Amino acid sequence: MRLKAGARQPDIGQTVDRAMTAIERDNPALKDVLPKDYARPALDKQRLGQLIDMIGNIRVGDAEARSRDVLGRKFHRGS
Repeated sequence: MRLKAGARQPDIGQTVDRAMTAIERDNPALKDVLPKDYARPALDKQRLGQLIDMIGNIRVGDAEARSRDVLGRKFHRGS
């Protein structure tokens, strides 16, 4: 929720990097696997925020979502 709430903030890259670090800390099997370079200057933070807004509303836990390619459908439709 913190990512979605801060999606339009200029420091969203740092927030995503911290989230990746926390995910790795809480899931040792992912240690040193997730990218943590979203704060780099070349990355368009506005687009990163838009992406977070777009995927932040995707349902992934219910039976319907598990039976379909939810991300594929989301990006194919563009909504």
